[in-house]
Amino acid sequence: MTERSGRRSLRDIASIGGDAAPLAEMYRALVEEIPAILYINGPEEHSPTIFVSPQTSDILGLPPEGWYDNTWSTHVHPDDRDAVQENYVRALRHDATDADDDEYRFIRPDGEVIWLHDTIRVIRDDNGDPALVQGIMFDITARKRNEELLAAQAQTMERIAAIGQRFTELLLAGGDLQAILDALAAIAGAPVAFDDAARQLVGFATAGVDSNTLLATWEVHSRRVHAESAAAGCAWAPVRLRDEEWGRLHLLTENDPDEIDLLALDRAAAAIGVWLLSNRDRAALADRARAEFIADLWQGRRWSARDAVARSRTLGGDLDSPVLLGIAVELVPDGSSAPAGQEPGAERTLTTVLGQLRGLAAESRTTCMAAVVGSVCLAIIGLASDARARSEAGRLAARLRASAQEELSRSISVGVSRPGSADALRRALTEAVDAAAHGARALRVGGVYHSADLGLRHLLTRLGDGPELGRFVEDELGPLLEHDATGKVPLLPTLRAYLDSGGQKATAARTLHLERRSLYYRLERIEALLEADLDDPSTRLRAQVALQSLDVLRQRNAAYVP
Repeated sequence: MTERSGRRSLRDIASIGGDAAPLAEMYRALVEEIPAILYINGPEEHSPTIFVSPQTSDILGLPPEGWYDNTWSTHVHPDDRDAVQENYVRALRHDATDADDDEYRFIRPDGEVIWLHDTIRVIRDDNGDPALVQGIMFDITARKRNEELLAAQAQTMERIAAIGQRFTELLLAGGDLQAILDALAAIAGAPVAFDDAARQLVGFATAGVDSNTLLATWEVHSRRVHAESAAAGCAWAPVRLRDEEWGRLHLLTENDPDEIDLLALDRAAAAIGVWLLSNRDRAALADRARAEFIADLWQGRRWSARDAVARSRTLGGDLDSPVLLGIAVELVPDGSSAPAGQEPGAERTLTTVLGQLRGLAAESRTTCMAAVVGSVCLAIIGLASDARARSEAGRLAARLRASAQEELSRSISVGVSRPGSADALRRALTEAVDAAAHGARALRVGGVYHSADLGLRHLLTRLGDGPELGRFVEDELGPLLEHDATGKVPLLPTLRAYLDSGGQKATAARTLHLERRSLYYRLERIEALLEADLDDPSTRLRAQVALQSLDVLRQRNAAYVP
């Protein structure tokens, strides 16, 4: 910063031109009346200050001595200090006689930040060489603050207009609930949650916060009783449909929201209300959230066991049970050309089945989280004990199948998984879907199918789509099938009973109500036809697989018989 030192009086300055007294009095009268700081420096960059007026005390909070010893320069705002020096040097080197203006911040000793307008003019002698530098400083803090206030107000008005326009454009562009929530979270820089009248969390936007952390926060927060306007750590606005409160939109902020955030919250709540009115499926909005949650579990996305249980609570179905099972429902093809679950009316049928499942679960006091996911109705049920899990789940599935048949006159395939814990939800849902598909798509026969019972048959069912399974059955059992088609006494039941008894001939004879001699004769006939030794374990294994394959093929063919 330029050194402004070497104090001189007005009389000293005036003596430069000759008659000192009148000129000194004129300067004194002038500088003591105007609300500004006048100073005179030498013509060089590091020339000393020749004179400064006493207004430094009122304006800068520094006595004139603070100017002469250069203390004033240390009070120039650090962000402006370099620019002030550069502007001063540039003014000295400028050949024109025009004044150079600068505006910068100054920190008074009491900490107040003020703005100064500094005008510099270089006074030249008769030869055009610099003789003096004359400057004048005005306090322009009031003007600057007014400008800042006006700029802030203009910015606020722009943000207000932009917020209203943003949500309007979202709706016009077909934006859904998630788009509205994401927009609000981006504007406020805080997580957002939207729940329905039952306080079930329908949707949320994280705003950079981990979703699991948000859910943990929400689980505690949702239990609070909200005041009329806000609760600690939350601002909320009602979402109304035709003067009824459908739900609430929450802004989960640690700090008190400002007016812009509250305005955005209000506009977003209104946008959700408009979206709900225009959305034909608004009554199923919570179901959509459940469907997305169950689909995520099925695909192994996003949720750990602990967080899945936490999320289930926000959707009205607490899965914190010792034993969990998956249940899947598929529609058995009705003979139309469309795949099952995609024919006209299939979605409505599955929605009805969903309601039946929830009703039966509530009736039996069974925890149930269920939704329609694509062409499948998927559910997770919670039971208290592993001991009767299969029978209880099977009973619920059987009642559901009977209810659907009675009310809808539609055959359904219900798949039931093996019991497990929250760590195995993906497996449970996959097993249930595979079991339901076994009946609906492989066998095309309605029923209740337990995943634990499918075993080898599940694999054989998948092979049944091609010719390989039929060829295998023909290679292993062809002569025996031909005999039974033409003979008087079928031998296939004898082979099945013998294999089911584990090769115990006495047990097989009792099952068939035959004397041992008759059983021995039939087994010899079977061995002769198959050209195989039934005492050989590998022969019995191939025969067992062949019989199960035959059952799969016969069940599939029966589904196509009108």
